[in-house]
Amino acid sequence: MRKLLVTNLSQLILVILAFLVMVLMSYFFASGIVEKYIFANADEVVTNADTVITAKLREAEVSVINISLSLRNRLENSQTVEEIHRYLRELTRFLRASEGTVFVSVYGVVNGRFIDGNDWTPPADYRPLDQPWYRAAMEHPGEVVILPPYPDARDGSIILTASRVLDGSGGEVYGVICYDMYFLDIEEYVKTLRFSEGGYGMLLAPDFTILVHPEDSYLGKPMGKLSEAHAMVTRELGGGSPKVSLVKLENHQNKEVVAFYHRMPNGWYIGIATPKVNYYQDVYRMAVVLSILGFILSAMLCVILIRMSIARYHSEEENRSKTSFLARMSHEIRTPMNSILGASNIMIRKKIPRELLEYITIIRESGTSLLSIINDILDFSKMEVGFIHIENKDYSLSSLINDVINVIRGMLIEKPLDFFVFVDSGVPERLNGDKARLRQVLINLLNNAVKYTKKGYLSLHVNFSWLDARKLRLSFNVSDTGIGIKKEDIKNLFKDFSRVDMENNEGVEGTGLGLAIANRLCQAMEGGITVESEYGKGSVFTASLVQSCEEPQAIARVDNPEQKRVFFYEERPVYARFLLEAFTNLGVHPAQVQSLSAFMERLEQGTGDFAFVSSRYAAECVSRGERGNTAARLVVMTELRNVFVYPEGISVSMPVYAPILANVLNGAAPGESALPPPEEDFPEMGEARFTAPAARALIVDDIATNLKVAVELMAPYKIRIDTCSSGGEALGMVQKHRYDLVFMDHMMPGMDGLETTSRIRNLNKNDRYFTSLPVIMLTANVIVSQREMFFKSGVNDFLGKPIDVQELCRVLEKWIPGEKRLSREEGGEPAAGETFPEIPGLSVQEGLRYLGGSAAAYADVLGVFRADAEEKAGQIREAAEREDWELFTALVHAIKGAARGVGAAGLGDLAAGLEQAGRSRDLAVIGEQTPGFLRDLTDLAGAVKNTLARISRQEKKREPAALSGF
Repeated sequence: MRKLLVTNLSQLILVILAFLVMVLMSYFFASGIVEKYIFANADEVVTNADTVITAKLREAEVSVINISLSLRNRLENSQTVEEIHRYLRELTRFLRASEGTVFVSVYGVVNGRFIDGNDWTPPADYRPLDQPWYRAAMEHPGEVVILPPYPDARDGSIILTASRVLDGSGGEVYGVICYDMYFLDIEEYVKTLRFSEGGYGMLLAPDFTILVHPEDSYLGKPMGKLSEAHAMVTRELGGGSPKVSLVKLENHQNKEVVAFYHRMPNGWYIGIATPKVNYYQDVYRMAVVLSILGFILSAMLCVILIRMSIARYHSEEENRSKTSFLARMSHEIRTPMNSILGASNIMIRKKIPRELLEYITIIRESGTSLLSIINDILDFSKMEVGFIHIENKDYSLSSLINDVINVIRGMLIEKPLDFFVFVDSGVPERLNGDKARLRQVLINLLNNAVKYTKKGYLSLHVNFSWLDARKLRLSFNVSDTGIGIKKEDIKNLFKDFSRVDMENNEGVEGTGLGLAIANRLCQAMEGGITVESEYGKGSVFTASLVQSCEEPQAIARVDNPEQKRVFFYEERPVYARFLLEAFTNLGVHPAQVQSLSAFMERLEQGTGDFAFVSSRYAAECVSRGERGNTAARLVVMTELRNVFVYPEGISVSMPVYAPILANVLNGAAPGESALPPPEEDFPEMGEARFTAPAARALIVDDIATNLKVAVELMAPYKIRIDTCSSGGEALGMVQKHRYDLVFMDHMMPGMDGLETTSRIRNLNKNDRYFTSLPVIMLTANVIVSQREMFFKSGVNDFLGKPIDVQELCRVLEKWIPGEKRLSREEGGEPAAGETFPEIPGLSVQEGLRYLGGSAAAYADVLGVFRADAEEKAGQIREAAEREDWELFTALVHAIKGAARGVGAAGLGDLAAGLEQAGRSRDLAVIGEQTPGFLRDLTDLAGAVKNTLARISRQEKKREPAALSGF
């Protein structure tokens, strides 16, 4: 405490002395500061004047050029001088009417004759070829020459003349053309120039002859003849200086003035002057004000520093306490969650009875929900003490969006809502930012939309705008047709623990922290969240944030989009609008077919390259398309709550958006990306990307359950694993064995993970094994400041508790040596079909391959196939008896796809033959093959039924053992 007070007092005294010195110095140097400020104002005045006058002269230059080009065309088209003269008269009348009193006349010498648009007849002694405008133009061929103002020979008024040689396209010279305008407009403008009271402006010719000045007796005189000071200015400007600033002269009233001069691009000079008394009066006034403000500011700063010193002491004490509490609570809460979720994930991967699987799934989902609430509270606590941290890493935007969509799609399975997505195809694919935090924001907003929307739809719009060459602002609009928000409640949405309209939201779970946390995360990424809502009709939440981008490669691009012939049928107006918007954004212009019958007719005719349709109409469209042998590729958009197998064509899951459409239209598989796969994307739970039987790892944790969970989660990788429960044991095992990887628990009694890691590093600094052995910290501590401390202790990476299988895969992929990793095929992973009973008429291995090797999923699909086969067998028989060949064809087509999907290739081939016969109305083939086909179908359904029943009985017998074994 005493040390802190001494430090703060020293800082306070130093700041006070510094401010006192600054105030004293400001009195002496304020004049220089303010002079620079006034000089900047004066420079701005003359620069603006230069722009205005140049613009007025430019009008004359442009007019002369346009007129000379027009006259060239007329002369080269053999018009006579009389016709040219008539044109100039008409042009002069037109310009006088449109440009008012500024314009005077257009005239010149054409083929040796003087002609004037005003029909002015010069006196007998007037020689056009000796006039300044003629000589200046001939001396500068191809340029527009603007003469200094002079009295007009017509009426003596002061004018400006812009002249140019009238030449032909072949280089011949026809004469000179001129454009006159009154100088009065520029003269009056220059006289009004000033930057202080009593000031005035002036204009000089390139030879420093005074063209404009408030004193008429100065007009036409060389400025250098007025005084020695004026001569000094002309010498400096004539020496090449573009401007002369802050010179003191005596003006025409014998008063001292401060003057500024500036040379224009055409050689003229603009000058402004202000009385010296007025100039320095402003300087002194500002110096006094600055001094007073300095004294006031120093006094206020003293008070602020004193109060800050006191507050700082209390704040540091509170922050240390909160940091310690958060670290402990993070560990104490998340450690048991690691056991719950880890054990449930392991059980789901085991062969357990279906009834038990349902209960374990409920445990896992409830645990995940509880962990989400815990994370919200911990996130909020971290933000409260200033520990919010944004990690900037490269990531794939398409992978992030796909991940978010998959999460939300799972929430919508049991809810009758449509989900629409639009992603601007130009947004860069590879960004740099905090992917995890951005995912947290998007899932929070979309999850709220799902929770508070009972019917209609929700949508996600992703747009962007560039801030500079390497930064962009992402905008995510989440819209819904939910209950909306009352106007008086909107201001409370982003408050901590705030939940609004509880009467209508009874039963909706949540902590009231989600939006507050999401908003603070966006603010930490230079953005924020805004909301627009109409109560009873829906809401629109807009999250914006800034991300970096080194590679501006677009997230989606279609090759030759103008050549893609696309048509689609979608009767829902909102989804049709989203599809149109997505196609148009990709540069494709699709045709929207207005009815299903018209779509199928067009599909059958084959008038396009790609035909998009919902899975609700897929079966019928497939049949019609194959009937017509269409060239158009049918793309089936699978609804959220539908499953459609279309082996012969393309199936994409709704919502359909830019990257998916681009892949389809470019000929890639719908799930493929045209870009290299991001490093951070890993398989879902239970899908090991590789095996490493030659690798060896050590897991250190003082809780036996955590050890069991970690070992089981790593089992698919076939790594040789050792375990121990203390830091002391770990030191001995690390010296005894040469491990490839060590997983170290953070908080252990006695020697904790940090101390153990530090001792490992110091066991033998001459042995690279101890200094470079990868140590992965198993920690439930999510405080960023603590993680930085871990790195300093020699930790290489982190794996959070509860263990996330994707993160586990990332860690193993990163740290297991490449030469010890084997692919799935090389690793000899047993096929799921080896433990699944064989069924006559089925290739179990092929069926399992279609379903990713999951025996449980295969059993579920077989159950659906069996019920469908029994139902459709009777329908096929009835359709054949009624000779309803269109229905017959559709039914056998459905069986064809379903049979091949479960591995019954032979039955699928029989169905394909009957389908073709149905389309061609080949009654002989139908009559000959249908009975056998129905017999095989019925036999296969019976065999599947018996096999599934036998599996079910075996599972029930194993149930007690399964329960007691864990």
